[in-house]
Amino acid sequence: MINLLLPENKKRLIAEYHQRVVLIYLLSLVGLLIVALVVLGSFYLSLVIEKKSLTDSGEISSKKLNTEDLVTYSGNVTRVNKMINLLTTNRNQLHQVTEVIARVIDARPEGIKVTSLSVGRQDDSRWAVAIQGISSQRKNIINFINSLEKDPLFSTVDSPFSNLIKDGRSDFTMIVFLSSELKNSSHD
Repeated sequence: MINLLLPENKKRLIAEYHQRVVLIYLLSLVGLLIVALVVLGSFYLSLVIEKKSLTDSGEISSKKLNTEDLVTYSGNVTRVNKMINLLTTNRNQLHQVTEVIARVIDARPEGIKVTSLSVGRQDDSRWAVAIQGISSQRKNIINFINSLEKDPLFSTVDSPFSNLIKDGRSDFTMIVFLSSELKNSSHD
């Protein structure tokens, strides 16, 4: 292979290459340092919180508490337990909503592209999934509706007639009602 670069240009090109390699190395090192600081910082914060908790529990156990203090602590514990239950309930509903979305996506045949999907209560009564999308052919929409109707998770599919007017590529909307309520308890 013929090298058409002048020797001074070749030296400059090699020097620029070495500068780029060193710059990439330094940026990687800085990134690694930032990640390490974040991890160590969160570890340090958890240790400080644990130390404070242990110190507080030691102080509480060494004190003689009167009835008023016990009522205050009991109220605080009850409030924290209610917050934990609320967070657990929302997490379980989120898991169930994720399952509903996965079932809708799995039910779609080839030629169907879902562009929007939302899960919520329809008229504050039943849970429903609102689906918007694009279909390459009318038969794909029909297959999608049939597939959703066969799934025991869904009770009815409300698809307007306008979804079936065009034979070729068309936009569609539909509402799919769930056959049962999403559970609010942590005991699925």
